[in-house]
Amino acid sequence: DSGETALLVMEVTPGGPGDEAGIQKGDLILKADGEAVTKPTDLLRVRRRHEAGETLSLLVERDGRRFTADIVLRESTS
Repeated sequence: DSGETALLVMEVTPGGPGDEAGIQKGDLILKADGEAVTKPTDLLRVRRRHEAGETLSLLVERDGRRFTADIVLRESTS
């Protein structure tokens, strides 16, 4: 164990940007644009640097395998 922390994906909105990028419930998000992500606010902070239509690159781990998921951001509904 490298002591890395990650953000566990609790749910994925069907048809949402994460779903389209291949993110699944139970995935671990390790990094967003190269920055360590340990809590939802970390992810939000990185996301706020982008505008709709831009891509957010996530380093994801699933079943011990790592891959990059590129999420195309949409207009924020919040």
